[in-house]
Amino acid sequence: GGPINVLVPTAATVTIAGTDYFVAVSGSTTVNLPTAPIDGERHIIKDSTGVAGTAPITVDGNGFPIDNTLTEDLVNNYASMGLIFSASLGRWQIV
Repeated sequence: GGPINVLVPTAATVTIAGTDYFVAVSGSTTVNLPTAPIDGERHIIKDSTGVAGTAPITVDGNGFPIDNTLTEDLVNNYASMGLIFSASLGRWQIV
């Protein structure tokens, strides 16, 4: 355990770093995952203010699929998405 790195984006589009474990999003935002992820890298994207129902959050694999698509949307208030990168599969997996 111990503290984790939390990122609170302030722009409509943000590319997160490998060290940004928890991304607390408020409002319509596109979150680009890291461009060079490492095996086992994990991130959690969260609608921290409960507005995704009217201001969806788009998570972009940034060149790597998320399960079987290039992007996934959070469209429910307070929704979250956990992701882990699998180098052997070459994609992000929703967990």
